[in-house]
Amino acid sequence: MIINFEKAKLIANISIGNEIYYLGSNFKLIKSETHFENLPNILGNPKLADLKIFIEKLQLSKLNYQTISYIDYVKSGRWNIKTDKNITIKLPSNNVIKYLNFAKEILENEEIIIKNTINLTVKDQMIIN
Repeated sequence: MIINFEKAKLIANISIGNEIYYLGSNFKLIKSETHFENLPNILGNPKLADLKIFIEKLQLSKLNYQTISYIDYVKSGRWNIKTDKNITIKLPSNNVIKYLNFAKEILENEEIIIKNTINLTVKDQMIIN
């Protein structure tokens, strides 16, 4: 019998109550006294199952996970993310990978000036502020 162990990698910070936890790549919560600045912060108290689905979609998209500073769950069941350049991307609740890839194209387009928000929640529209 061969048993292989893989150490979970830390993929996000999450606050539950007054405690800070880290979310591992196995989607288990890890308590730690060490604070890791380079991980995205999870906001909005999502269910771990919903968070897992969203992060998996995020990792399947063309958007670089390393550039995300916040992942915010909105009670209506959709997500906002904030990049390391302080730009908030408001995503619709469906076709998330498609809209993440579209947001990446917008971010890379030098002709589009983005102050702080890319709103993709309105059907057939993009609102840039």
